Parts: sequence; C-alpha cells; structure tokens
Amino acid sequence: MDIAEAVVSLGKRVRDHEALIETEEATKNAFIMPFISQVLGYDVFNPLEVVPEFVADVGIKKGEKIDYAIMQGGAVQILVECKKIRTDLTLENASQLFRYFTVSKAKIALLTNGRIYEFYSDLDESNVMDAKPFLRIDITDVPTRSIAHLKKLGKESFDLDGVLSTARRLKYIVEMKQVLGNELRNPSEEFVRLITRRVYRRPVTTKITEEFTGFLAEAANQLLDDEASTRLKKALQDDSAADAPARQAEEPSNPEPTRAMPETTPEELEAFGMVKSYCLSVVAGSRLAYRDGLHYMSVLVDDNNRKPVVRLYLNNPKQRRVGVFAPDGAGGRTETLHDLTTIDDLQQFADDIRQAAQMYA
Repeated sequence: MDIAEAVVSLGKRVRDHEALIETEEATKNAFIMPFISQVLGYDVFNPLEVVPEFVADVGIKKGEKIDYAIMQGGAVQILVECKKIRTDLTLENASQLFRYFTVSKAKIALLTNGRIYEFYSDLDESNVMDAKPFLRIDITDVPTRSIAHLKKLGKESFDLDGVLSTARRLKYIVEMKQVLGNELRNPSEEFVRLITRRVYRRPVTTKITEEFTGFLAEAANQLLDDEASTRLKKALQDDSAADAPARQAEEPSNPEPTRAMPETTPEELEAFGMVKSYCLSVVAGSRLAYRDGLHYMSVLVDDNNRKPVVRLYLNNPKQRRVGVFAPDGAGGRTETLHDLTTIDDLQQFADDIRQAAQMYA
C-alpha cells in the first residue's frame, strides 16, 4: 500500500469510527498508531524506530513523558504529542511539546488528535518550537500536494535537510497566502498606497487613498473572477481533448453537477486506490496515475490519456458510475459504463478493470 492509499484508508476509518472513540488511549490505538505505521511507514513495535512514553527531563521536572518519539539512525527525529479525538489543537495543548522540543535534538514535532495532524519545527528561533505549524492536515480530506509533503516525513524518504527546507517554504507560503487574502478582502492603507502609486501619477492624498480603496477591492474581485474563468476554460478544454480519441459510449443520462474547478475528493482517492490494487498483477503500481477533471477522474497508465483504464464518475451521489475501457477491434478503445451504488461495487468489475490495464502491459 502506497502513501496515498494509506491516507485514503485511514481517512475512511476516522470518518467511520470517530464517534465511537472516547479516550486518548483509544485515539492512539485506532488512529494515531496506524498513521505512524501505515502512512509514515515506521514500525510502531520496534523500539529502534518508535519509542512510546518517551522520557525527557525538562528543568526541575523529571520523568515527564511524551507520547511517542520517532527515531532515525539512533536519534530522535520527530516528537509526537497526542490528544483525544475531537480535542481542539491549541497552543495550550501543545505546551508539553514546546518544553520537550527545547531539550531534545528533534527538529520536527507533531501535535495530533487523530484526525488533525499539525507539524512544527524551529524556523523562527533555533531550538524553540514555532507557534504555528508548517503543515496542517485533516486526514479525512488531504489535498494531493500534502501527500507529497507527508512522504518526505516517512521512514523510506526521510531527509531532515529536505524536510526543513520544505517546512520553511510551506510556513511562509501559508503566511503569505493569509496576508494576501486579508489584503484583497480588506486592504490596509499601506497596501492601497503601494498599489495606487503604481497607477496614479499624482500625489497620493488621504482622499485619493479612500477613493482607491474601493477601486482596489473591485479590481481584486475582478482579478479572482478572471482567474477562475481562465482555469475553468482550460479544464474544459483538457476534458474535451482527453475525450476525443477514446470516448464512444453514451454519456450518463443524469450528469454530475458541474464544479467550478476540479476537486479531488477522498472518495475518488479511495476509488483510485481500489482500481490500482486490481491492476497490480498486470502493471506496476508506479505506472498508474489519475487525472481529475470537472466531470470524472481518469485512471491512466503512464499518465498518458491515450492509455485509459477507467473513468470514475463519482461527483453526483445520485448516479455514480465507472467507465471501463476495452479494445474495440479496430485499433481503438471503447468505454462501457456500469452503475455503482457505492464505490465498493467496483469489486464487481475488478476482472474487467484488470483486463483494461493489461492492454498496456
């Protein structure tokens, strides 16, 4: 199971069982230990990799323990502080983690309640844990870009220098996005004057600043609308281009609701993981990729839209479908649509999906 499949599987477990968990220990067993083992790839039963109840003396406080210490090369690399599911992750809840971080050699700290995972480092001041995480994820809804970041923290790919470089980039990108968002929604006088000086050749007085504050707000709204429109047109063009060489089956009679932008859902990622598992006996897992569009997710071999395996129509919960490709006898491919009540119904078409992948083996 690769990291994307592990994230999807654990996210589903949290959604299904979160309401049943009432204690911190149960949260650890049900969600956090699987995260450490299945997502990050560390053996939670090997004390050379994961040390539970790690002891770190802090000043006059002796024998204090942190929930887990994740080891690499005999050294502590990641400290993990756990809270009960549904507990808010506040700086107050992270106080123990702050103390441990200062006296240990670890450069990465993780605060989690089993659903939310917040990763910290010491980017602002050496050996002092930052007040804000450089990466925050909800395991039930993990963006594709965050899966790549998680992989860098895993056992097989762990590289402290690379992690810290990524952490620095993520930290300041997040903060810049917040600043830009705030300035576009509610521009400060400083920001208004900065922009106004670029377009207005006369002295920028208080009256001009007040007038141009409204201009800037309207310009920001139009800019965001234009950007969304441009991306929508590109996505539609990409969908049309991908359809041309292969699509011969009728479209679903009850089409999915149109989204402004492609948005990969946890259900789609889970379905991709299922399709991938069916195909592993005929093609290497590394050759399988997905592309998400407005209307469906395509599963492709070699990330090539001329090598489609299936299309997953999951955006409309009233009519889920899978389109499975097969040779048409004339050197092309035809797509056969099958209705799905839930994505678990994909299992019924596992052999057909495997044969579709076999076309490119």
